[in-house]
Amino acid sequence: MSNKAAAKQAAKDLLDLCKKDGVLVPTDPMNAMIQAGTMLNATREDGEYNLPAALKAMADKFGVKAPEAKPKATRKRKAKNDSKDDVKDEDDEGDDESAKKKKKVAQATNEKNQELAEAFAELAGFEFKRGEKFKGGSYSKVAKAIRDAEDKIESGKAAMKLKGIGKASASKIDEFLENGKIEKLEEYRAGNM
Repeated sequence: MSNKAAAKQAAKDLLDLCKKDGVLVPTDPMNAMIQAGTMLNATREDGEYNLPAALKAMADKFGVKAPEAKPKATRKRKAKNDSKDDVKDEDDEGDDESAKKKKKVAQATNEKNQELAEAFAELAGFEFKRGEKFKGGSYSKVAKAIRDAEDKIESGKAAMKLKGIGKASASKIDEFLENGKIEKLEEYRAGNM
């Protein structure tokens, strides 16, 4: 089997595992395959795909479906002078939280690198949305390298010692460390894609 065919099959296997374990994945099949491939490459060990590690990375990035529980029909007791309209289902109380559920974000080994890693992860997401899968994959690898770094990243030059971080990413790291933002990311957030 060729490398390309093996990679494609591994991505399909990972997506099947995600489906089986209730891991949320992008709804667009092509984007799901790209994300699966990115996670497989990011968790690769000794040239072999590590499906369990990639599955965990997918779960960390996209979250897991909550097990579906049967809704309870319990109601609060009605006081004698309460009107019928005042009765609420107890299950209705948590609906606001579930509607605004935040995506789980992978935590950095050194918490001082967390914001920088999140910025690159967000930048990767925008690149994937633009259809720039190679840039998206590169920024995903940079985000992972930053998250996995044990020491605080002080400069782009120092970060270049980490696997997956090149000159362009190093300059963006310097920009973030100096200004607290990355201009390209700010443009994407503003809708200039």
